[in-house]
Amino acid sequence: MNKDVVRKDRQLEEKWKADRKIIKNFNKTDLNPLLDSKGAIIIKLRNPTYGDKVIMCHCGQNFQSAFAGGSECLLSCYDSKTKTQYEEGKCPVCLCSCSFVCTMNSYSQKKQYFDLERSNGTVSKPAAEASANNLLNDAARVRTMMVDDSYEYYRKQKEEGEVLSSVPGAILRNTAASEGWLAQANHLIHQGVTSSQYLEFEHAIRAV
Repeated sequence: MNKDVVRKDRQLEEKWKADRKIIKNFNKTDLNPLLDSKGAIIIKLRNPTYGDKVIMCHCGQNFQSAFAGGSECLLSCYDSKTKTQYEEGKCPVCLCSCSFVCTMNSYSQKKQYFDLERSNGTVSKPAAEASANNLLNDAARVRTMMVDDSYEYYRKQKEEGEVLSSVPGAILRNTAASEGWLAQANHLIHQGVTSSQYLEFEHAIRAV
């Protein structure tokens, strides 16, 4: 994916440089202007907008100290605080299964947010946990409402002959359930997940 982004960015930059050269020549000679789609002369270019690359945590690939045959630990299983090597199977980097993925822009924003939190101590653990729970509870309510509404709709459709009478009720319920999950996902996407909420979700998953 990142290779495609780099390739498209390179093409975008090359076109931008070529267009910029045309504009410079036009300003000097008043000949061969750069035109937009409507035929108007372009006298100034916006800076190119590059694609957002994806970064991924590779902690889950470090298994040297925990499992035989794994990849070499990026930190060589070294504890910088005690200045000693971790015992076999005790290196926290190798034991970590994190494979978190985000975009470069998103990472920069999250880092700035958490750096500010660490310096100010603005978001408490209970508040972050309550916020995450509220988001999930709201999304679950959206799913339940959609399941009920969808099933009632399909049931009436079946009664009115719009759905074959041979279609069992279980299929109607499964279809309604699928629409419920979709509604819940859309709700989460629309509402957005804050950095503190994301960390609470990540912590809860790892605790399972």
